[in-house]
Amino acid sequence: MKSWLISIAVGPVQEFIAAARRTRDFWFGSYLLSEISKAAAKSIADSCGTDSLIFPAPKTFDDPDSLKEASVGNVIVANLPNDKEPVQIAGIARKAAEERWKEFAQSAFEQAEKYIEENIWKSQLDDVIEFYAAWVPLEDETSYTASRRRLMQIVAGRKSCRDFIQDESSTLRPKSSLDGARDSVLKELGGKERKDRRVDIWLAKGEQLDVVGLTKRIGGGKKSYPSTCRVAADPWIRAAQRCTSGASELGRLKGICMTDSENLGLVKLDDNRWPKYASFPFDTTLLFPTRYNDYYRETGIRLSDNRKLVDSVEKLRKILNGKEPNPYLAILMADGDNMGKTISRLASPKEHQGFSNILSEFAQKARQIVMEAYGCLVYSGGDDVLAMVPLDTCLICAWNLYESFHDLMKKHKTATGQVPTLSVGISIGHFIEPLEDLFQWGRLAERDAKTPNRNGLAIHWHSRSGSSVEIRGRWDALFYERMIYWVESFDKGIIPSQVIYQLRDIAAEYKGWPKDEATQKAIGFDVLRLLRKKKSPKGEAEVKWEEMAHSIRGAVDSGGNMESGQGNYFPGVLQLSNEWWIASQLARARAFECRQDEGSLEKK
Repeated sequence: MKSWLISIAVGPVQEFIAAARRTRDFWFGSYLLSEISKAAAKSIADSCGTDSLIFPAPKTFDDPDSLKEASVGNVIVANLPNDKEPVQIAGIARKAAEERWKEFAQSAFEQAEKYIEENIWKSQLDDVIEFYAAWVPLEDETSYTASRRRLMQIVAGRKSCRDFIQDESSTLRPKSSLDGARDSVLKELGGKERKDRRVDIWLAKGEQLDVVGLTKRIGGGKKSYPSTCRVAADPWIRAAQRCTSGASELGRLKGICMTDSENLGLVKLDDNRWPKYASFPFDTTLLFPTRYNDYYRETGIRLSDNRKLVDSVEKLRKILNGKEPNPYLAILMADGDNMGKTISRLASPKEHQGFSNILSEFAQKARQIVMEAYGCLVYSGGDDVLAMVPLDTCLICAWNLYESFHDLMKKHKTATGQVPTLSVGISIGHFIEPLEDLFQWGRLAERDAKTPNRNGLAIHWHSRSGSSVEIRGRWDALFYERMIYWVESFDKGIIPSQVIYQLRDIAAEYKGWPKDEATQKAIGFDVLRLLRKKKSPKGEAEVKWEEMAHSIRGAVDSGGNMESGQGNYFPGVLQLSNEWWIASQLARARAFECRQDEGSLEKK
């Protein structure tokens, strides 16, 4: 019997997710888009039965608890019974999406009503949700593949035909600071009222927000989300916990923050939602005295005036041998490879539903994997993952995501027999970098991981000064294992850090040499000769360079595929130098020692 295959796309993706200043904006924008899409999908399940859903996973809507936790992508595919009119179902879904959006917007309005220009708020409220729907007849299950392909073409065409509503913005009003697309909905205030508003709705000095920006900032209640600074500082905090004196002083600092949270401008993280951060559930800017002036400019609060806090931070620093937390963190982005080809082989709605259920299972596992790595999941839906992760766990987090995805996908192959793989990009940057830059770098790393031939892991390090350092390798070429080996070698003091820069000299010497076996062999001997001359920085560690030969040649060989844009160096040696530089930095992120007393040190 003929049925209808329908696809719905909900947006705007860019405005909900990409435009952000705080990590809360990113997280809630992603959550908001998921909830709106979920409402549209649920309306279809309620109207046509759960079994009508193809994507997102039908089983997600069978369990209320599962539905509450699930992240849903912004594309919905369903198989409607013949007695249901697609235009009516699309209308119901659109209404559900818009109502869900307005629920969140209303919660934000109620919290900030006294600061909002109501007429501007109302004029923007109905001009937010993007909703595109298309459908095709499905004669029988044997025509599913062709019908789905045709449907996706129609949806793509419909999305290209944008709807434009007449702009009602004023040339005299300030625009949203997040993207400049709409007028600010905030009233012009001065004095104490303006200061109170900054605290009440988490505004930076001079910041303006439109209806979307304000909803992302406080919609659903003022629920705090870990800052980039908190993620970066986590290895340091865990190191303090590992010794008696550190744990005691950290507990004291936590108590100070609990008592003076309002005066310090701090909002406590929910221990139930963020159990890994329960030892210190606050923003960690206060652990970086060099950032106190920036904190004052943003919040109007002088952390340095709180002597108890300053003294406690200084004591913690002394316990950890005078070291501040590492200010760098990892943005991890993962995306499934060959997913389009895999889906194109699904011959029926039932097969596609089964595949959607597997993707839903991966999304749930990804949440747990990121949490176990002391990270913060921003989004996990289908084969996409976006997270913030501390430096000392970013590699193992990427590997566990890859392994989990690979295990779930073993039953699904492309027409050429390939099992779908997961490419992962890790971008590392300083926590004070603009959020949009950090996440854009993450997208570039993910793109690099997919090129060439997918199934890759890419790591890009963006220092505060100088150009980025970038490496890339394939999962099946032992790149991950090699990086773990390098990190452990630096951590144990086996590889001297000065060798990294001398490797670049070798890379320059071999510029222009042919990329053949003889060159690779000569490079290998030169590198090993250089290493044999060096002594381990830790005298007790025996240097066994010969045992590294295989890994060294693996790096040199894989570097042969690097872009020739690094024109002053031979790519293979440059790859090894870059691998070692990044590994040395990751090792530093693990190297916090906690002083128990005057006579002993407890290592990580």
